[in-house]
Amino acid sequence: TMPQGGIENEKMPCRTIDFPKTALVIAATNQKRDGTEMVRILLSKGADPSELTSAGVDEKTLSLGMKYWIDKARRIGIPPRDELLHMANLPPMDRIHELDYAVVGEEAAVSVIQEALAGRFGNPQGNSKPL
Repeated sequence: TMPQGGIENEKMPCRTIDFPKTALVIAATNQKRDGTEMVRILLSKGADPSELTSAGVDEKTLSLGMKYWIDKARRIGIPPRDELLHMANLPPMDRIHELDYAVVGEEAAVSVIQEALAGRFGNPQGNSKPL
């Protein structure tokens, strides 16, 4: 039987090759292509940066860009699941947390935009114009 988390090596069938478990780990550790943009996108969609620690990724070896987005994701946190489910019914609020990953820096400006969008679209009654 094959152990979980690995694939059998064709040349040595009794040995396994372990592979990363999540898209975030794969993007961060890809040796053939720079995965910085994919790391940013995955974090914007709610990937958990702790997956890297769990997978044993040495973050000191990651690019400066990846370190920036991972640090930012740890600082702002992942939106709670119940909040994401609630926002899913209020487009464009379902993607408002992605604004944090749209620009480097400018956190104050992003916060102002998020507040304005929340005021306009976060309240279904706010969507209608006054009579």
